[in-house]
Amino acid sequence: MKTILIATALLLAACGPAYRTNYVLNEPATESGRLCSANVIEMSNACVQSCRQMAHQCETTNSAFATSIDLGKGGRWGRSLGYDIGGRTGSADCSSSKCEASCLAAARQSHTNCGGTVTEQTVCTRNCPPAQ
Repeated sequence: MKTILIATALLLAACGPAYRTNYVLNEPATESGRLCSANVIEMSNACVQSCRQMAHQCETTNSAFATSIDLGKGGRWGRSLGYDIGGRTGSADCSSSKCEASCLAAARQSHTNCGGTVTEQTVCTRNCPPAQ
């Protein structure tokens, strides 16, 4: 009975609305603030690009590692016998989303330090309630 209730609760939660927060960077009032903010945006873009490159490298390394286990250690049968290297399983999380979120959060903070403001806009992206 508990299993059915938990499954139902999870199903209902999955059907609820999904929201995303967008951020609008309002430019600083001074010329030096705008120059500072432009530098922040450049550094933020470089940070995000670095996150994506690291994720790509992780995926490539992970894929090569998995292949070496499959081909060099007896294939799937060999893996079932416990072949691995250093406890690594070839299934690392290579997503860049946390890294990118960190870059963007730092950029928003730096933008405000330059004299700008940040406006948050929360928008519904899926299963949105009807407009009233």
